[in-house]
Amino acid sequence: ALPADADPETTTVLEELRALEGVCQASSPIPDAWGPFLITGEIGHGSYGTVYSALDHNLGVEVALKVIRAGATGEEGDAARALNEARLLAQINHPNVVRVYWAEQIGQEVGISMEQVRGRTLHWLVRANGPFSASETMLIGVDLCRAVAAVHGARLLHGDIKANNVMRATGGRAVLMDFGAGHDQKSGARLLGRRTAGTPIYLAPEVLDGEPRSKASDIYSLGILLFYLATGTYPADGQTRDEIEGKHEAGAPRRLLRDLRPDLPESFIHVVERATAERPEDRYQTAGELEAALRHASREDGPVPMPTPGPRWPLPLAALLALALLGIGYQTWSSRPDAIASAPGPTAADV
Repeated sequence: ALPADADPETTTVLEELRALEGVCQASSPIPDAWGPFLITGEIGHGSYGTVYSALDHNLGVEVALKVIRAGATGEEGDAARALNEARLLAQINHPNVVRVYWAEQIGQEVGISMEQVRGRTLHWLVRANGPFSASETMLIGVDLCRAVAAVHGARLLHGDIKANNVMRATGGRAVLMDFGAGHDQKSGARLLGRRTAGTPIYLAPEVLDGEPRSKASDIYSLGILLFYLATGTYPADGQTRDEIEGKHEAGAPRRLLRDLRPDLPESFIHVVERATAERPEDRYQTAGELEAALRHASREDGPVPMPTPGPRWPLPLAALLALALLGIGYQTWSSRPDAIASAPGPTAADV
């Protein structure tokens, strides 16, 4: 059984560990190279594959190289979907979305190289430093609205927006990662992973009920993330999909921002409440609408300050970058002191 104070974003990893025990025991030594890449270390691995730190000789830069094993998701055609997703994501060139450079299938594996982001996840920052102020939460929210708008503009859905899938890069920008639960809006096809993949505490009620994902369901997840950044907790209790579904079905009362943070401005509370409305039609319908609401709320609350510089971490700091890009599952972190990781990906309770 999970402890009473368990964190829904991380503690369901216990179930994932059981599911992945055989995978971890069978993990192979780190290769010297993969395709045209020189492997310099491992950042994390899980049920879908492994993420390496690698040197791209063609670009002359360090990249994150994710190697996905064919059949890792237990579904037919997962390698083709992974390649398709990488090609779609490579079309997005936005400072708040992790950059994909290259993808190829070699034998029974798919390799995807991407930007190596240096920083910490929002989940790590909240756990280490406590909740953000309303002003800084809105600043991060504006960055993420821009990221989600870019994703939706490419006719994609993210599907798993959460604190563990957003990096606060050195310098302050927020970077959205992990499209493992994403969908291609053009074809209606899911990308890597199962249709119901995602972290239950962030999933919109209609998605938990089996309805298709939509822009509005991404907006809901982003609203839950804003709630978490400001409070360090979530509107509803529950560690598993069944528990959270039961709360939604029973109409159980949710925690209120005002009760958790009496100091929060009313304008910010209104934005979060609308973003996380139970019915999709009651939410903001686009990321641009949510961004405009956040900007309006920040003006009412006073000027939004620039983010406070974070602590200077030892270099090189192998950011978990896209540890989860395309849904890596639970990560086993490198024992190197510079591989300070904080963000497990989707777990057994997430699928």
